[in-house]
Amino acid sequence: MSAQRKLIRRCFADIQPEPDVVIYADGAYRFATGLRSAYREYAIPRDRVRTSAEALNWVQQVAAKNWCTTWHIVQFIALVERHGVPVGRGA
Repeated sequence: MSAQRKLIRRCFADIQPEPDVVIYADGAYRFATGLRSAYREYAIPRDRVRTSAEALNWVQQVAAKNWCTTWHIVQFIALVERHGVPVGRGA
């Protein structure tokens, strides 16, 4: 890698946000967000999301967090539906 590319990467490394993601790991839906300096993680145990009503209650709770983005909600609903809880259209 050229010295110029290294310099560009170093300059932008401080301002690029961490990806806003929701994953399923260790029996929980895990939200991650923020810049490297203000990283946050929030977990919802899978056994607390068994019905569409419970999923929507969690959506409402998480959406009220100041770090939550629309992308978090989209990913969360997709994961919940992948685990067999209907949330979207036709629920």
